[in-house]
Amino acid sequence: MIITSRTNPKVVSASLLRDKKHRDETGTFLIEGRKLFDEAVKTGIEITDIFCTEENAAYCEKCSGREVTVLSESAFEKISTEKSPQGIICIAKHID
Repeated sequence: MIITSRTNPKVVSASLLRDKKHRDETGTFLIEGRKLFDEAVKTGIEITDIFCTEENAAYCEKCSGREVTVLSESAFEKISTEKSPQGIICIAKHID
């Protein structure tokens, strides 16, 4: 299933992490792009959610071994902070 709505609760919640205040309140942050995603998986950072575009879904599932939320381009762009997104974003917890 692909989430296409920019108003989907998961999309809206993830997009709020673009704001520092919300990151501080939730103790989570966004990791965006293939390279940073790979590093997060390798180092064992606690990832709570993985979002990707359809063409990146198989890669994300294979690398992380976890369920991935697949988004349409429009929904993905609501979360992304990049001008040219790579199609992979995850939410991770701050390390205390």
